[in-house]
Amino acid sequence: MKFLNKILKISSISPDSSICQNIISYFFKKIGFQIFKFKKKGVKNTFMLHYSGKNRKKIDVLFLGHTDVVPVNRKIWLVDPFNMNLKNGLIISRGICDMKGSIYSAYICIKNIVKKKLNGNIAVMLSGDEEGNSLFGARELVLRLSNKFKIINCIIGEPTSKKIIGDTIRNGRRGSINFILKLQGSQQHNAYPKNSKNLCLKIPLILRLLSKMNCFFFNIEIPNSRSNIIPGLVNISLNIRFRYYSELKHLKYVLQMLSEKIDIKFRYKLISISKPFYKKSKRLLNFYKSIPFVKNKYRIVNNKGGTSDGRFLKKISSNIVELGLLNKYIHMDNERVKVSDIYLLSNIYYHLISNILNTN
Repeated sequence: MKFLNKILKISSISPDSSICQNIISYFFKKIGFQIFKFKKKGVKNTFMLHYSGKNRKKIDVLFLGHTDVVPVNRKIWLVDPFNMNLKNGLIISRGICDMKGSIYSAYICIKNIVKKKLNGNIAVMLSGDEEGNSLFGARELVLRLSNKFKIINCIIGEPTSKKIIGDTIRNGRRGSINFILKLQGSQQHNAYPKNSKNLCLKIPLILRLLSKMNCFFFNIEIPNSRSNIIPGLVNISLNIRFRYYSELKHLKYVLQMLSEKIDIKFRYKLISISKPFYKKSKRLLNFYKSIPFVKNKYRIVNNKGGTSDGRFLKKISSNIVELGLLNKYIHMDNERVKVSDIYLLSNIYYHLISNILNTN
């Protein structure tokens, strides 16, 4: 587990992957991969390629991963978050679930595939800003590769599993929009409350309504707040996951009706938007369903969860699935995974990739 130990020690908080991708590419180079690296706006990305097929413009299998992780609060962690902490069969470390553990699982699998000399071209793509604004990672990689290669199958190592490894696979993702809802009123002295509409009193009603519409709140801000002021502006930062754009139109309509009802002006400021995507990926799903060590009653195909770099790959890959470790502890303090789960995931990857290459 030297590979995994080394990358877990790297504090690769998005968008700075530090030397994490250098370490990974070193190990892949040792098993015969060609390495291509580039950096844009401080975001590091790597594309690695192993040829074993005749058509050098076709990639039979692409594994996509990201090396950046979310921040940590070291005071809350029970161990050093950037170390491979082994305890009772668990590895506790930031990024072990999302998604350095999956990258290591893919490496074990691909190393064995290369030894077998199966016919087909395998590539590995590593992005460095999936946990951030996703502007200069996979998005940029796709722009550079779109005219050079045809990708047939893509496996993304996002943590999709719910209770046991392999129980959930995704062939798409919901869209996500982050925006600020600005409540506009009139700033007044708080000694004369009857002269003003207190925006703060309206917040509970607004939050209750929005929570029923699949909205999540991540910040409430009152600019220029003072103890003797009734605020004239309140900013509520929101995230909503959606499958269809009609859901966003309906949300806007409901907010307009609410604005009129409570007599407060609403304004909106877009922060970011990620489009939903879907790929049938019938061939990959059929291989998934044939995995002998995942029982049929546990197999689920859905498009839930957060966003991923898969939305960029949909433009250049015929089939896309996401399959990885348990998502129960992702982004949490003391993020952890069973050691045995990493090897089980590697076996699942091996089953998928060897089936793809054997049927070329």
